[in-house]
Amino acid sequence: MQASSHLDVHQGGSHFGPVEASQSNIFQGNFSGLTINATVAAQVAPSTYRGHYSNLSLQPVANYVQRPALHEQLRRQLHRVQTARAEVPQICVVWGLGGAGKSQLVLNYIQEYRHDYSAVFWVECGSKESIERDYIQIYRLLYGRPLGTGQEILKAEDAVPAVKHWFHGREGQWLVVMDSADSIDNDQDRSYIDLRYFMPDAPGVHIIITSRSSTVQEMTLLEAIEVADMESSEATELFQRCARIQGLGPELETEIGQIVKELGYLALAITLAGSYVSVTPRLSSHIRGYLPEYRRRRKELLRWRPKQQVHRYGESVLSTWEASFDAVATQSPAAARLLGVLAFMSFDDIFLRIFDPSVDGGSRQPDAALPPAPTWRSFFFPEGEWSLYQLESALEVLQRYAFIQWRVDQQSYSMHKLVHAWGQDRLDTNTQWRHRDVALELLADATADSQLSPSYKLRLVPHLMANLGVYLERREWTHKRTRDKAAFLDNIGGFLDAIGRWSEASEVQVFLVRKREEALGKEHPSTLRSMNNLALVLDSQGNYDKAEQIHRQTLALRETVLGKEHPDTLRSMNNLAGVLDSQGNYDKAEQIHRQTLALQETVLGKEHPDTLGSMNNLALVLKSQGNYDEAEQIHRQTLALREMIRSVTRFSSIS
Repeated sequence: MQASSHLDVHQGGSHFGPVEASQSNIFQGNFSGLTINATVAAQVAPSTYRGHYSNLSLQPVANYVQRPALHEQLRRQLHRVQTARAEVPQICVVWGLGGAGKSQLVLNYIQEYRHDYSAVFWVECGSKESIERDYIQIYRLLYGRPLGTGQEILKAEDAVPAVKHWFHGREGQWLVVMDSADSIDNDQDRSYIDLRYFMPDAPGVHIIITSRSSTVQEMTLLEAIEVADMESSEATELFQRCARIQGLGPELETEIGQIVKELGYLALAITLAGSYVSVTPRLSSHIRGYLPEYRRRRKELLRWRPKQQVHRYGESVLSTWEASFDAVATQSPAAARLLGVLAFMSFDDIFLRIFDPSVDGGSRQPDAALPPAPTWRSFFFPEGEWSLYQLESALEVLQRYAFIQWRVDQQSYSMHKLVHAWGQDRLDTNTQWRHRDVALELLADATADSQLSPSYKLRLVPHLMANLGVYLERREWTHKRTRDKAAFLDNIGGFLDAIGRWSEASEVQVFLVRKREEALGKEHPSTLRSMNNLALVLDSQGNYDKAEQIHRQTLALRETVLGKEHPDTLRSMNNLAGVLDSQGNYDKAEQIHRQTLALQETVLGKEHPDTLGSMNNLALVLKSQGNYDEAEQIHRQTLALREMIRSVTRFSSIS
């Protein structure tokens, strides 16, 4: 056996890590010419090899924080079969969102258990070129083939089967890590990688695959390990290490806790945020300044990379997701559009009934004030007809790349907080408006579900307010947008009022009053309608003084613009009387109710629903005054008229 030498090879900023090889010369570069054929490879006597190969260091980053639960899962998956040599390779899958810390978890595993393996081989699977480069290098290590003058060119298609063959019939345990195997879903994509072709198939080999795609789970019989958010304590420790903060008092710990929560406990985002703080003196001495700056410069900071460790953080948070998004868009344009729309809803509890009432046997009644057919459906699927199955297919693609996750406990999907923010930030202004408007139309349509249960109605509220919150933050709301989109907000405001979410309903109505006044003027009927709706919500909240003030303003404007006998004016009179009744000002309420009733009988007739409503309201205020006899008399008159109308209506429908 040839004497082995210890090599620590560097080139162009890359680091192979310590290896033991039999007089091997490690070469790094473009392998456009290197080749021998498979027959020649098979004839070469394989050397005995013990060592570790990687194009980069096999050490986890210096600031790595242990994640015990995940580490134990990884150890248990591979080491539970150590007692008996398996007849097939053991494949362990580690998958999750880009930036969650998959590769660092595996590097930490190698750091602890590398001595349990005869050799460790780290193959970068981000592209065909990187896989072929690594297999050629591994071939040369295993077969002891130095690069010499006049040597035949070594092709990847020869090196791969030769390397796979090398493991057969050998004693020992071998670990092969196939890192960043993300392009494994679409075999029509130019970047597609048939990962199984490259995977050793000999007993005694442990294979760890890391991927952003959940499809990788199909490659193992073991339980796949999903790397998601860090635990709060782990995230806090990671930020502290990266920011080089010495000592952690209660106040500082609380502030860091708020930072890592804002970053969604995502490992890469926390690492880069802490590194940014460490090289920014004004922040390292005043940590409270980071969150306000992050909220102002979120997109810019998430693109930041530490210059001193650029080889360890080759991608920013956003660039990792853009690569995955490109794959999504190639496989399903509908999924790409859907991701953009979900960014303008709540990131949590995205349930299917929002999109399709048939999921639980519901139905939606068209609203005369809204477009006859939901345009949001054609936005998602412009080429074909909408169906629940198409939607589920688009959701499946997003889930495959960990952009969304299915939560069994809620029976709904959720998005990582930073993915949700990135989904907005990655779009230009015009595209943002388009996706925001589609989300608004979708949610307004969802509120029209006539069979929506109380629990479902409450689940809609966070989505409605997340969408409205985006509108409130933007100042580009044009007059045309007021005309085109206010009807949807009217619907949503009415929905919130009806389910008793008056605080949220008042936000909608305040927004509509302001925007309609800016776009249409204070005396426009639509502006006056929004003022009336706002006053009604304030009344429901118990804010009677403010409600009365706005009702009086609305009534005065309607009398001027529409006239005293216009039905909208009469409704304002009735509503003003109602809030006076709520205040206990019964005499004034009675006076206005009588005036309203007299005008409605003249203008609308005694049998009109508004007239009957006023009769009922007058009877109620008389009851509050203790005038029970007259209250009873009016209630009986109202009841008789309603029964007569009902019987006439029933007879007409039969005939």
